[in-house]
Parts: sequence; structure tokens; C-alpha cells
Amino acid sequence: MRKIILAFTLLSLTACNTVDVSSIIPSFWDDNQSRSIITSYQLAVNVDCDNPTQPQAKAIQYELQWFELYSRSKGMLQKDVINLIDPLQKTVNEWAEKDKSSPAYCKLKKQIVVKQAETASKAVLGRY
Repeated sequence: MRKIILAFTLLSLTACNTVDVSSIIPSFWDDNQSRSIITSYQLAVNVDCDNPTQPQAKAIQYELQWFELYSRSKGMLQKDVINLIDPLQKTVNEWAEKDKSSPAYCKLKKQIVVKQAETASKAVLGRY
């Protein structure tokens, strides 16, 4: 009987190790993340397509990088917000790599980035 209880206990403990807690428990409110995502959103809204866009896109890129590094530094329970900004980061990184872009390209990218930043902002700010 003791062997059965011991085996069951070991099996239970092993099963608990394989559960990814960060996929079950969402992260909580964080003032720094909230400020950073709104800064990214504000930078996107204020992109001026009549001026060189690469420096503007890089500013958004660096702010999102700060958000990601900060979130990763907080630990495992921040995976949800890191995954949340991934599409936005991909769009901005692609934009920031372009040396020059036409005003039409800029307007389309800006529209996409603003929408993605708005969505990410609502999700980050909507946490408790």
C-alpha cells in the first residue's frame, strides 16, 4: 500500500512540473508596462509620413523592445503580454528595416501599426 501511495505522490508531483502555469494564469496590472504600451501607441499615432519614417519606426521598435525586455525580466508569468505584442513587433521591425519608404507605404504601415498598438494597449490596460 505504501508503494502505491509513494508512486501516486511521485506521479502527481511530476505532472505538476509539466503544467505551464503562465498559460493558465494571466499576468496582472503593471504600471511600467501600461506606460510603455501607451508610449508605443502614441509614437505610432504621431508618425509623420512626410518626414523620414525609419527613425520614427525605430523609436516604436525600441519602445516595444523595452516592453519585452522588462516583461521577460519580470519572469514566467509575463508570457501573455509578450505574446500579445509579438504581431506588433513583427510589423514595426519590418518597417524599421526599410531605409526609405514612399508616403503611401508609410500611411498603410502606420494604419496597421496604430490598430495593432490600440489592440495591445486595450489588452494591457484591461488587466487587473
